[in-house]
Amino acid sequence: SNKSVKSSNKESKHWTSKNVKLVACAKNHEVFGNCFFLQHLTTEQIVVGKEVSKVKGLMRSREALREKKFWSKVSKYSKFYPLYGIVDVANRQCFVTENIPSISLKALISGRPLQETDVAPICAQIILAVSYLHENNIVHRALRPEIISIDWRGVVRVADLTTCEVFERSERVMTEFSSDWWNVGVIFYELLTGKVLFADKHTEIVCKNMSKESLKEALKDVIKMAVSFPDQISQNARSLLTGLLEKNLSTAIGDIHMDLSTSAWRTDYINVCQMLGDDYGSTFGKCYAISHTKTGDEAMLKIIWKSRMRQTSNGWRIVMNERLSWQKVTKHKYILPLQAFFETEACYCFISNYVDACSLSVVIKSAPLQEEVVKVLSGQLAIALEYCHQKGIIIRNLNPDGILVEKSGRIRLADFEFAKEAEYCRSRVAQYDYMSPEMIMRQEYGKEADWYAFGVILFELCIGFTPFDIYCRKKGLNPNNVGTDVLLRGLL
Repeated sequence: SNKSVKSSNKESKHWTSKNVKLVACAKNHEVFGNCFFLQHLTTEQIVVGKEVSKVKGLMRSREALREKKFWSKVSKYSKFYPLYGIVDVANRQCFVTENIPSISLKALISGRPLQETDVAPICAQIILAVSYLHENNIVHRALRPEIISIDWRGVVRVADLTTCEVFERSERVMTEFSSDWWNVGVIFYELLTGKVLFADKHTEIVCKNMSKESLKEALKDVIKMAVSFPDQISQNARSLLTGLLEKNLSTAIGDIHMDLSTSAWRTDYINVCQMLGDDYGSTFGKCYAISHTKTGDEAMLKIIWKSRMRQTSNGWRIVMNERLSWQKVTKHKYILPLQAFFETEACYCFISNYVDACSLSVVIKSAPLQEEVVKVLSGQLAIALEYCHQKGIIIRNLNPDGILVEKSGRIRLADFEFAKEAEYCRSRVAQYDYMSPEMIMRQEYGKEADWYAFGVILFELCIGFTPFDIYCRKKGLNPNNVGTDVLLRGLL
């Protein structure tokens, strides 16, 4: 652990208050809550600045030193965030750490159970993290889903060490290792069921406004309650949960050793560079520019978090339709090539060719387009659309945000989120401005809905606005809050 501290101190020299600048503030970061995005003035690397505890004066300094002490010990292990140093920015003291697309386990759960096949590797990685803490004589004391993150690769990491203490072999704290394993069991239960263990009873206790001593007694009663398992949980999962949630302290788990083998070869060679930004439109603007660590090849990464996908009943089907549709038409010269698709425990990932481009919506807003330019752009789009239809694919949500324009003027049809291999559909999925009358009335529609959207885009290329936008401006209507009758009048 001395080597880890020295290594961390050496690395921190590269991150000081003098060589960083504030890029942005984040009040509701998925993992760190209130934090800052910082950029190194020399390397231009973007990192996260996790704000130090808000207590003031000497106490704040002690809290920072305490957290740094434990963070430095585990910083080099893959199940914790690396600690690059401590800097002062915007009158705040920050821990500098890695910036990588991640969400908390709490956000991943979103009140819904995960598949047991996804939970197993997540729980295994948490166990590895806790085991590493205990090997370094550290007790966490407050593990919970909010402070454990999972990145787009499926790598799980503990993001908060403020509650850690050194394990002391005294009678008073002899069982504190077991408290960490109890917390792991509670997290495991929530991942499998989507519910907090004994949640109803906890709410009842909090609402009663008990005294401290009465609260302790009530919580003891809660802990003694029997744990009920839903029918869908396998026997293996029940056995592990039973061991983790052991109530007899003399037999509670004190240590776990396990070998985690993951086949994450599709993510091992990927370096996330930066978010693409607004120039790529709403479809690809929140995607990432990436590079291959071995070959240096550049690409674009689109992430679909499973937590958000599960918020709709057909989320998984939409992802699969996107994958199959995109794969089927990917070799056309006016369609963005799809290089790879894979799944991690946290998300689905699409990797496509990197193109230096902007969305067609940005082109439309930048300046009026000459007729010759409109002919070139619309001609390429028509060829790409006809090719999709020949392959049996309906785009269903054709709009300028899903079309990229390279510097050479070449277009790339890039959005297949709602594309589907079908002859006819009924779902209403397009943006209002580009929605055909059949789709608005939820009638059966086919490829003609795409050609209607193409016509709207052609109109927008020439005029700068869609017919629906012009109608709403004249009537003083909010385009995001209109009924079917208004939609039809605006489009027709």
